[in-house]
Amino acid sequence: MKELKKIIRTVLNEAYIDKDGNLQDFTNNLVDFDSFPPSVLKTLENEYDNYYPFDWNKKMYEFRDDNGNYNLPAFHEWINEYKSEKFIENIDNLIKQTTQDMILKKKQKMAQQKLEAFEQLLKDGHGSKILAPLMSKFEEDVLMNPWATPESISQGFKDAKNIIDQSGNIESSKMEKSTLFDDMITFASFEKFVEENPEYQKSFDAWQKLYNEELDLMLIDLHAFRNSTSIDRIRELRNFLISYKKKL
Repeated sequence: MKELKKIIRTVLNEAYIDKDGNLQDFTNNLVDFDSFPPSVLKTLENEYDNYYPFDWNKKMYEFRDDNGNYNLPAFHEWINEYKSEKFIENIDNLIKQTTQDMILKKKQKMAQQKLEAFEQLLKDGHGSKILAPLMSKFEEDVLMNPWATPESISQGFKDAKNIIDQSGNIESSKMEKSTLFDDMITFASFEKFVEENPEYQKSFDAWQKLYNEELDLMLIDLHAFRNSTSIDRIRELRNFLISYKKKL
């Protein structure tokens, strides 16, 4: 009886039921990832490959003999079976993740568009009064220095006012206009403008609400490895996964 249970358990561990209710041997029905469209496979492997997590170093150690040699063919056979099993097991979750990422991407774009449209109205109405102060290229370099400190930035902005160097020549970087914050509304400039013109407080509050809404959405991580992954790539993968699932 124990032997029979062992056999049944082994069969069930290495099999799955297809859509017609037939028992299929999983080890002979590996997912053919190479048959996936190249762009779909690239997105799956580069952005959503966390569906089959394991410790590479630990697992490779299991395929090492007493002499320290690795049995790579056996390892590749194992990982192919493991990936196939986990892909089928997690396909619903992959569809869910790509769906959620698409929704988030759409919300982010909508929030960005609303903010940009409102900011354009503000710029048309208030002009440079609410924009970041103009900076020189020299000041931009001071600000963007990865080793900058509050003290070095303060000193750098003071030095920026001295456009003549020790040799009596004009430093071009102190005269050249920076485009780092060109045409950009800032809290400091807008708040100062509202202090002088309190009748525009509601406009500031509305802008701040839209700004925070967009920022909060942009700070949410996708399920995809990179937040820069385009919605078109995510949609392509999602559609493929849905189609693939119907064939199981």
